[in-house]
Amino acid sequence: QDRALVELSAPRYLALVSYNSGSLDYLDFGIGSEIENFGVLERSGSLLFLGAVLSPHNNESATVARALLEVEEHNFSLVRALPLDRDGYSRGFAVDDFRNTAFLLEEYGTGEGSLRRLDLSTGRMTHGVNVGPLPGTVSRRGLVHDPDTRTLFCLVGGAEAHDFAPVGEESDPGILVFKSDSLDFVQRIPLPRDAQPQALAFEPDRRILLVLASQGGASQVYMFDASFLDLRSQVSLPELVTDLTLSGPYAYAPGSRGVYVVDTVSSIWAPRPAINLEQTGEIAISPAGDLALVQFHATYLNDSPGVVLIDMNTGEVLESWR
Repeated sequence: QDRALVELSAPRYLALVSYNSGSLDYLDFGIGSEIENFGVLERSGSLLFLGAVLSPHNNESATVARALLEVEEHNFSLVRALPLDRDGYSRGFAVDDFRNTAFLLEEYGTGEGSLRRLDLSTGRMTHGVNVGPLPGTVSRRGLVHDPDTRTLFCLVGGAEAHDFAPVGEESDPGILVFKSDSLDFVQRIPLPRDAQPQALAFEPDRRILLVLASQGGASQVYMFDASFLDLRSQVSLPELVTDLTLSGPYAYAPGSRGVYVVDTVSSIWAPRPAINLEQTGEIAISPAGDLALVQFHATYLNDSPGVVLIDMNTGEVLESWR
């Protein structure tokens, strides 16, 4: 928990950053590569990367191969590579450490999504189910599970899921709930029709499912009771934010004016700290909630995208990497 994986200036460049020391281990996956998603196998001390090799032709848009890479965390040696369907693209990734299982939310060229269960011991896909169109606004956080990994939640639908939705196809935004062992469908939780879902997070102590969505030029954080699957509260943020993550009972969301902190108990927010980040991306937060890693791109400085380490108490930028 002392370290976090973040993307740097391009999907081929990742870094493993230590919150305590501010040190950085730099990972370059090579020309033509793209890391779509990543996770951690805590018990084995391994990092998991969902990656693709892109063709040097067609503006690097054609995928030559995809795989799930297991990498040893301390010396970054490759443990194994499990081949994946090259036509997919990861919009969500969750790991069941105890059962050595991974869950993949994959998007295909038509915008259709598929939820798959991968046995990491054998490298075989054991279950799969089509989930319909995926939101075009989801980056990497379209899938989460509860603390026991008995239930999966994935984002679907939304106006940007298709330019033109097929006749009769459900495209309204929502959350699909599945049993993790069989991928049997449990329930659909609807979201407002004008919501554009962006990210999911799960607060384990109070079993709260959080959904970040853009709506009407601002962002909303919806909080659902994960046991009864009903809406508990909603928090409106004053601007569009780009990601959502949790540390304890607090959710953190980066925007152009700083990092917004949402108290999931009292359902209120506060901008802390106030800092000009202009364009933001994903965020990672330390276990204590005192340090944040935020992707940003300051176009007015003509800077390349990078990552900043922010002291959440003072707003001071402690480190910056590109």
